[in-house]
Amino acid sequence: MAIKRVCFQLLFTLFLFWKLFPLEANKSITNATNSEVGCIEIERKALLNFKKGLNDNDSSGQLSTWVGEDCCKWSGVWCNKQTGNVLRLQLSNLSGKINPSLFDLKHLNNVSLSSNDFEGAPIPKFIASFSELSYLDLSNSSFSGRVPPHLGNLSNLLYLNLNANNKMWVSGLNWITKFSHLQYLNLGDVDLSLASTTWLHSVSMLPFLEQLHLPRSELQNFPDFIPQSNFSNLKILNLENNLLNTSFPQWLFNISTLLKLQFMGCQIIGSLPADGWGKLCNLVSLDLPYNELSGRIDEFFGSLSECSNSSLEELDFWDNQLNGEIPESIGGFKNLKILWLGENSISGSIPPSIENLSFLESFYLPANAMDGTLPDTIGQLSNLVLIDLSRNSWKGVLSETHFLRLTKLKTFGVSSLRMSLAVNISHDWIPPFSLDYMEISACNLGSVFPSWIEAQTDLSFLILKDDALWGEIPDWLWKLSQELISLDLSGNQFKGKVPSSLVFGSEAWVDLHSNYLEGSLPIWTNVKDLNLDDNTFSGPIPMKFCKEMRLLRTFYFLETS
Repeated sequence: MAIKRVCFQLLFTLFLFWKLFPLEANKSITNATNSEVGCIEIERKALLNFKKGLNDNDSSGQLSTWVGEDCCKWSGVWCNKQTGNVLRLQLSNLSGKINPSLFDLKHLNNVSLSSNDFEGAPIPKFIASFSELSYLDLSNSSFSGRVPPHLGNLSNLLYLNLNANNKMWVSGLNWITKFSHLQYLNLGDVDLSLASTTWLHSVSMLPFLEQLHLPRSELQNFPDFIPQSNFSNLKILNLENNLLNTSFPQWLFNISTLLKLQFMGCQIIGSLPADGWGKLCNLVSLDLPYNELSGRIDEFFGSLSECSNSSLEELDFWDNQLNGEIPESIGGFKNLKILWLGENSISGSIPPSIENLSFLESFYLPANAMDGTLPDTIGQLSNLVLIDLSRNSWKGVLSETHFLRLTKLKTFGVSSLRMSLAVNISHDWIPPFSLDYMEISACNLGSVFPSWIEAQTDLSFLILKDDALWGEIPDWLWKLSQELISLDLSGNQFKGKVPSSLVFGSEAWVDLHSNYLEGSLPIWTNVKDLNLDDNTFSGPIPMKFCKEMRLLRTFYFLETS
């Protein structure tokens, strides 16, 4: 999900750049060898003085091109083809100080100095003198101190990104209202606590704003009502990890242009609105994890179903207090790719209409009160990569049909209480997938170790605990040890000896407690956490145990014979 967010942001940024610099304008900008006019001498000297203030650690090699008379040919520098003036400066992965000589680049309209290390310096005041600036990105460049209010003088700005890694602060946001053309605003990690009661009024005065990003900004106020708003173009609202301590704002339903709402960890409390969602028919992503929302999940889907062609692709309600049952109408949300409902109080069964979600890639439903059956239509979700159904009270039977077309599956987890879910899979079955992660816990797997798991040679995590399995652990499982980072076979009835020496994956976690394993204590290198408690191992601890298992951090072992 984090990858998809990054990709979405990158695509939007590229789109916005071309929007800021249309084709005709780009014809007059160049840093190629065929420039008609060389750069202006005073601007070339300004760039060289800027270079002198930087440390000699240019790993990207950008500054190595800063030689010769024509600065328009230098990496990261773009010029006007007719006049030779520097119009655009884009540099990253540098460190040092910003020389005020850049003040001489008076025709700049695009400055991107993101992902640098300017050693805690304040944002230079002279940047506010670039009156033609339409794009300014100073994010993640180790600036600190107060954000200068006179940045408001940049009245032509369309894009402003000051994401600051929590090192900058503002005394107020009235200067923001001067950006009458601003489309993108990111003040993530900037301390906005001194503007906590007025921030919304200020940003709502930006009539062309399309993206507003204020994550981790120490906001503690989100009004239930705003008297006037110009949010007629707002598409993305990101307020992640601010302790807003408020109910879900009803006025958001008036912004029909919204594509993405990100309220993760915002302490949104009270009941999830049961209606109004039908007004947000353009919504692509709704992220509300780690809040305190209550209410019925079926009422939410019922309201959102008022959009005849739902555009929703991502829905994340992880770790809230939602209840009710997943309705049959979920099958109408055909564009869903991400569905995360884990750690709530949702009950019932998964409706058979789940098969209509043909684009679904990630389905998280652990730690709920699900007490029904699993429809075999899950096996039709051919794009599914991850499905976690663990820590519920499933009933019925899990069969090969549930996996029929899951050729892309990499993560699978399921568990029940009191073994009320039976796994009816033949031992000669050949799975259509190759898993990285597999968990089947507290289920009726039969008595013999499932031989179809042998084909899962890419496993890094294997959890088969409390499944009442018995007999000896098959030799082929130990051959997978070098790939395994986590192995949990606890709470079964395995007997016999285990290999005396094995190499697991890096810093592995192995839990074999509560079985009937015997013999001498094994030495397994690369294991960081080892639980062999409640077995029948015997004999002395090997002399080389500590030397060979030098990564061991926790070790549980009760000698019983």
